[in-house]
This record gives sequence, structure tokens and C-alpha cells, in this order.
Amino acid sequence: MLAAIPKGPTYYSPFLEPERAESRQRTVLAAMEETGMITGAQREEAEQEALPLVDSATVTDGRTGPFFQDYVRQLLVDEYELDPQLVEEGGLQIYTTLDPVLQEKAENQLAIELPADTEIQGSLVSIDPRSGAVKAMVGGKNYEQSAFNRATQAMRLQGLPLNPFCTMRLLRTGLPQPLLL
Repeated sequence: MLAAIPKGPTYYSPFLEPERAESRQRTVLAAMEETGMITGAQREEAEQEALPLVDSATVTDGRTGPFFQDYVRQLLVDEYELDPQLVEEGGLQIYTTLDPVLQEKAENQLAIELPADTEIQGSLVSIDPRSGAVKAMVGGKNYEQSAFNRATQAMRLQGLPLNPFCTMRLLRTGLPQPLLL
């Protein structure tokens, strides 16, 4: 089946057009037989074999930054007004600022800070201060258990993350808190 996809990722998608995909599969297998890449028996065996399709929405094992990927997909649909089906099933090439090394470190750090045996959730976003580029994004402890992205979807009070810093400075200096702001 993979030999057929480059010709038309959406047109021959087994998710969108299963009959068309099977027809293309038979065409490619026949061409492989004609050129001697496979035997007639191998072609027949391959044609009888069912295609093992996995819904792309359920695949997370091995994905780098699934929360970030969902965020980018939503941006493409909401901000750039791309068709959701094109974004999900099309042959788009999307380049992002995600740093896989920083992403892994962020996921590991969140796992350390929020152990699996607690219901407390959290999120982490790492942004390059020079460019504003998102380098890592973790929207929760476990994407497979909950795809809700706390980094982009949770409603929070503005300024709440600064309160510990303000309180610490108040305790160290002894100044009234309004003077610190």
C-alpha cells in the first residue's frame, strides 16, 4: 500500500477512499509482478491480505509532543482556516519550532513533579524568549488518559503563577505587597 500513497495521499487514502486504495494496491502489485520484484503467488497473497489500518487519532506511542501536535492542528484549522479533513488526512508538510530534546526533558520533569499516583495535573510550556517560539509543550501527565491540553485549554486566573514569587519577595524584604508590584 505504501507504494501507492505518494501518487495521491488523500485520493488513495484507505481511510477516506478504501475502494480506491484497494484498486491502487492491485495496480501497484501487478506492476511489481511485471518488473519481477515479486512473483505471481506473492502478488495474489498480498491482494488477499487485509490492510491493518490504525486510526491516526489513537496513535500516541512514540509520538513526540502529542499535546503540541494537537495544538498545531487546531491552529491550522482555526487561524489558517484549513479544512480539518485536509489537516488530518492530507499530505501537508508542517514545520514547527518544537525541540524534541527539550520536549522529552519537559515530559520527564512533569512526570517527576507530578507522580502518577496523584490526581493533580499540570502543564509546562517552554518558550524561546528571543523569538517567542514554543520549544516544548506538555499539556498534562498522560496524553493517553486525557488529551485535554491544560497549557492551552485550561481556564486560569491571570497572574496566578506570579503569586509565589511576589509572596517570596514579600517574606524576604518585609515590604508591603502592593509596593512590590
